[in-house]
Amino acid sequence: MQASSKAFSRLGVNMKMTGSAVNAPVSAELEKEVQHMDSTIVDRLMMRTIKNSESGCWVWTGSLRCQGYGRISHNKQVWLVHRLAYTIFKGSIPDGLQIDHLCRNRACWNPEHLEVVTVRQNVLRGAGLPAENARKTHCPQGHEYTDRNTYIGPSGKRACRKCQALHHVAYSHRRPAEYERARMDRKNLAQRLRRAQPNEQNRARRDRENQAQRLWRAKKRAERNE
Repeated sequence: MQASSKAFSRLGVNMKMTGSAVNAPVSAELEKEVQHMDSTIVDRLMMRTIKNSESGCWVWTGSLRCQGYGRISHNKQVWLVHRLAYTIFKGSIPDGLQIDHLCRNRACWNPEHLEVVTVRQNVLRGAGLPAENARKTHCPQGHEYTDRNTYIGPSGKRACRKCQALHHVAYSHRRPAEYERARMDRKNLAQRLRRAQPNEQNRARRDRENQAQRLWRAKKRAERNE
């Protein structure tokens, strides 16, 4: 345990975490992981880290992605800092799962502030539009999203069954008039086509007759000249 105590002293994690995420000393499991960690990469992490004593966050001050997550190169691979920290301190991340920041600070890599969750859990815990919509309990018309009143579409989006029923009723009353209007439009179009077709045929016939007359007159003039 003496080796782990020195490692914690170097990392500065023997303090108590304060804030909304953790209010307890570092766990024994974390001490055990520190004994086997790569001291070189941890030193590199700490060189670009500012520890916030109020929130307990270890804020990465190095390179950041556009979303605010820290990144670092390790073993010829670019890592997200919080994922690398979780791997060092707590073990590998299962396939299909993500790391959620309990402190809501994306630049933080304190392992006590990191939790493995599913993609859905990570999205719903956030502040984006999908999370905001998922927290809604009523549709825009005021109908409650109950199991009986909620329809889940193929894309995963939910819809209000009462609103769908009301929309169907309104459309059913409007549908006969729309069908009649469309039928009359088709009828008028067919009539215009029938009227236009004979005119085109007559015009083509007259053109052929005129062409024949011109040829006949030209032939007669040639005979007289001879």
